[in-house]
Amino acid sequence: MIQISAADNNTNNWEYLPDTDIFYQYFKQNDLIELSKVCKNYRAFLKPQVLKKLHIDNRVHSYLDICTYDKKRAYENIIDSLKINYADNFNLVREVIIKYGFTSEFACDFFALFPKISSIKINSSGSHSLKNLINTLHNSKYLKHVSINSNFRRFSPLLDDVYHSFFYQLKSIHISVPPLLVETQLPFDIINSSYTNLKRLTVVNSRILSKLSNGIPYLLYVEFSHEYQFNLAELKSFISNNYQLNQISISDRHLDEKIINSILTLKNLYKLEIAFSRPEMISFNICIENYSIKHFIYTGYGLINYNSVIFDILKMCKNLKVYQVSNVECYEDVMRNEFPVIDTLLLSRLFYSNISKLVPKSSKFNQIKFVGGCRFGTIYDQLLKYPDVKWVPKQGYTRETDEFTFMNKLF
Repeated sequence: MIQISAADNNTNNWEYLPDTDIFYQYFKQNDLIELSKVCKNYRAFLKPQVLKKLHIDNRVHSYLDICTYDKKRAYENIIDSLKINYADNFNLVREVIIKYGFTSEFACDFFALFPKISSIKINSSGSHSLKNLINTLHNSKYLKHVSINSNFRRFSPLLDDVYHSFFYQLKSIHISVPPLLVETQLPFDIINSSYTNLKRLTVVNSRILSKLSNGIPYLLYVEFSHEYQFNLAELKSFISNNYQLNQISISDRHLDEKIINSILTLKNLYKLEIAFSRPEMISFNICIENYSIKHFIYTGYGLINYNSVIFDILKMCKNLKVYQVSNVECYEDVMRNEFPVIDTLLLSRLFYSNISKLVPKSSKFNQIKFVGGCRFGTIYDQLLKYPDVKWVPKQGYTRETDEFTFMNKLF
């Protein structure tokens, strides 16, 4: 704990500033940025966390007053502004989120500024050269996590040692692949079971699945592309031979009786996400009880007829603690009598703020947690209209926060 005396500043401050771990537990990055404006001591204390994450998106134009008519000049202005604003602090940036089209030249200049980036997330509708991006990044010593959701052109081959040096160092890889390219030669085809650093992977086609179906022992999280139709026998083999998995994300189109029972057999599986895109599925004979799954994520598309398979799976998860959903309509349909009592309902990215459908059946949970989307003030004001609902805030929150929890007073 760091002591800050009143003599250090002209304004009143805390005599003792809590440890950074406590700050990071209760404050999001935007809150830390505002807090760092209080005084010089706070800025120095919080600087590593405030500058840790860098966003590049359309808001950067208005913030930096950049002209968008000349793209080349706009990119140059962004680089120049970053050089000024991050002078002597380039090493503090660890995570970059890009939601903005860019050129290979911009990427080269941009990533050269920040030598200690460990995580890159690109969500852009632009068309980029993945080959050039890999060429730019393959010597980045600190890079561990890559997530790319973007359009990219057909690949021009690079030497295998370039691909190997890039992918082998990574702990997590998520690269979305356009449907027209999914069966073509891909840069990450080089990945195999010898990749001991790899902890998280999105499998995009059967070719990659087949190479790893005998086991990749250090992999903990796997997402099977929801748009691709895998061979189910190969999929079952992969799941059965990777018993160490902690998390799985899978589409309902990949489920059959054998797949579901194979998943439930896993003794280290903590989190299971199923994306439902079909209104109904045939019933399965699910015979395996699971005691390791504590977090279940339902991803749906506003379906009217919630398929009954969900109940068959949930009732076999004997130690479930969290049920996560982002669509109130799907939640409303699933809250039937046979739905089990679960500690926490997690509503993520829920921008639909009318909770009239949420309240009547909320007694199934000890607490409801909102993460992203709705603001606390909006939800709290609506709860006042339901005096019989015994939900109270877990702690004090600002009205504008989008991460908050309500506790059920009945428990």
